[in-house]
Amino acid sequence: VPFPWQPGTWYTMKASVRTEGGKSVVRVKAWQRGQPEPEAWTLVAEDPLPIESGSPGLYGYSPAPVYYDNVSVEKH
Repeated sequence: VPFPWQPGTWYTMKASVRTEGGKSVVRVKAWQRGQPEPEAWTLVAEDPLPIESGSPGLYGYSPAPVYYDNVSVEKH
């Protein structure tokens, strides 16, 4: 999904992963910190082989450093 990342700018990201109908549905949205949260999800993807146990994890794949701050994991 094209996204206008800007160097030196902090972003807020929200992700939701739920098992629905035997598959995982991943929803993600990102926006510039301090701006209103968009209503629409930036990305929606389905995984037909969900992993239904274990611990969540985050990683970044980028040629530049990736930093995470104030991470919260909640069960819904």
